[in-house]
Amino acid sequence: KQWYQRRVRGRNHFSKRYKSWAKGLISKVNTEKSRETELLTDFYRGLKGHFLMNLFRGLDSLPKELVAPDALSFDDDLFEVSEEEISRLSEMFPSYSSFIKVVLR
Repeated sequence: KQWYQRRVRGRNHFSKRYKSWAKGLISKVNTEKSRETELLTDFYRGLKGHFLMNLFRGLDSLPKELVAPDALSFDDDLFEVSEEEISRLSEMFPSYSSFIKVVLR
């Protein structure tokens, strides 16, 4: 139970930090992608019908999405484990009580 509680609490802590970091990164990436897309679109307008567009295939491609829309949807069903729940489990499974210990972070 101790390892389980530590793992669940650790995972919750990781998820919060990771999601916070990823949201910031996604915001920066989307800002840069928007700027680049705007610059490229203006550039392509100037070359519309120009032979360079046919000579260099793919010149008109735009940046793809870097992050899948559901990239931050993980661990959503992970729950917090309270001390009371740990104690109850310890009482329900006394043979595992030596493994069950409340560890506060």
